[in-house]
Amino acid sequence: MCVNRCICTNLTFRELIDRSQRESLDFEALRVRTGAGGECTMCAPYIRAALRTGRDSFPVLNESELDALTDSQAPDRRSE
Repeated sequence: MCVNRCICTNLTFRELIDRSQRESLDFEALRVRTGAGGECTMCAPYIRAALRTGRDSFPVLNESELDALTDSQAPDRRSE
């Protein structure tokens, strides 16, 4: 099983990454604009990881694995 979208809004992580880059939105601004990551919030750590890494699909991850992907020391692909 892979995680590749916000179930509440049905927006894929690729759509969210592209919009974030196109409109220079961080996670909070993207959440406000699209609602993704703001309803049930289960996908929020995955969206943060997608924005940080540029990946648009993840296996189901535990909390420590998600923390590693969203660690502020990890490279931020939005600026590339």
